[in-house]
Amino acid sequence: ACSGNGDDPPRLPVVQNIVEYAGTSEGCTAFIYYAPGSDNAEELRSRGGFAADDLAQGDALLLSYTSDPADPGYITVTGARGINNMALLQTEPAGLAGWDSEGVYLLSAWRAGQRLNLRLNLTYDSEPRRFAIIVDKTTIDDPWPVAYLFHRRGTETPNFSREYYVSCPLTPLFSRDGIEGLKLRLIDTNTSSALPEERTLTFPK
Repeated sequence: ACSGNGDDPPRLPVVQNIVEYAGTSEGCTAFIYYAPGSDNAEELRSRGGFAADDLAQGDALLLSYTSDPADPGYITVTGARGINNMALLQTEPAGLAGWDSEGVYLLSAWRAGQRLNLRLNLTYDSEPRRFAIIVDKTTIDDPWPVAYLFHRRGTETPNFSREYYVSCPLTPLFSRDGIEGLKLRLIDTNTSSALPEERTLTFPK
């Protein structure tokens, strides 16, 4: 809405990104941001207080903030949301049995720095589920190791979907000699037919 006299103050756009918590110093809270596909880190510093009791340095979170061109290098945090910080696992092929039990509704997937980030919908369930990114150990020395998005609920009870964000550090894998990138296999239900389809995504190092 606009005021009648046309003198509304300018409003800064709110952006939302997955960032890494980098701790506090000199009264500021620091975050590290990598643009999709980029290896160039950008430090974001907030002068305001930030409740980080449940965060360890290096944890990823979904941060909402504004950035004033008149105050470069600093942001104003407007909101924060915890996300699933997931370690990259590995197993023998036998340990992958059932990885395709239940698909995910994939909205987006991208590499940012040394992280694999996912935005997806999962069926809500109050019971524990198996949800992990697991590398097939027989491919660990290949230029493109193959990982699987393992999703299996304890029950098959239908339910509504909720949006989730996942961030998985790839440094343990990408630091190995000869690695060129990662392949990720998953069962995707975000298809034109609405039927689950197996997909393989590639993320260059």
